[in-house]
Amino acid sequence: MKIRWDPKKQGFPGLSGRFILYSDRGQLRVRKWPRKRGTPKSAAVRLQNLWFTNANLLAKHCAASQQVTAIAMAKGTGLYPRDLLLKSMSRGMIAPVTESGRVLEYRRPRVDPVEFQGFTLRLSADLSIGTGGEFAPAWPLPVRDTSGFWDVVTPDRITIPAGVTTMILMAGMQSAGSSTGQLMITITGGSVARNCRLDASLAGEKGVVCLTPPIPVIAGEQYFARYFMATGGVLSGNGATYFGGIILGAT
Repeated sequence: MKIRWDPKKQGFPGLSGRFILYSDRGQLRVRKWPRKRGTPKSAAVRLQNLWFTNANLLAKHCAASQQVTAIAMAKGTGLYPRDLLLKSMSRGMIAPVTESGRVLEYRRPRVDPVEFQGFTLRLSADLSIGTGGEFAPAWPLPVRDTSGFWDVVTPDRITIPAGVTTMILMAGMQSAGSSTGQLMITITGGSVARNCRLDASLAGEKGVVCLTPPIPVIAGEQYFARYFMATGGVLSGNGATYFGGIILGAT
């Protein structure tokens, strides 16, 4: 197809939006008119684009003092002042001010997706324990177990799966009725022993919680939550007697 074209005159209205004519290195080229990009299908991308559009407007109309500061900070960095303003807004370091003097406080528009990784074990019924000895109950099916910590063959413990390197472990207990004497939880396993106790002078329905700091763990290690009641009694199965852990590091 031959197209007669005079650069001194207007183009062809009938071909507008169908073809694009341009010169490239002295050569006249014709190709299909590029289509506009559609709306992103991903909700996360649409939200990110909306944030970026509004953040650009805020950076454009923020207080003069903030713009001057951004210009000074950008010198010699290779960044534009706008880059610093957007970064500051994304981290909540500045609150843009409109021309009318209204302060726009920063609010994170979304929470980054976070998936729980770890385990949660709870008694499903009241459990009697004897006097004066530490007892590791056989836990029923886990409430949550993302990585295979619990095993039906050894239900009184958890085993660290491959790849997990750092965890926080926690355990809690509550007496099902009035009790006297000392309550104690001991989380043991590997090289860890963390004791949490409730003073023996307290009476009535009592509870205690034990929480470790972040600890290094090794695949194959086994950990127990052991419970002690000085005068014996019943551990509550209402959900307050539990053993759990959260993965903080993995390879």
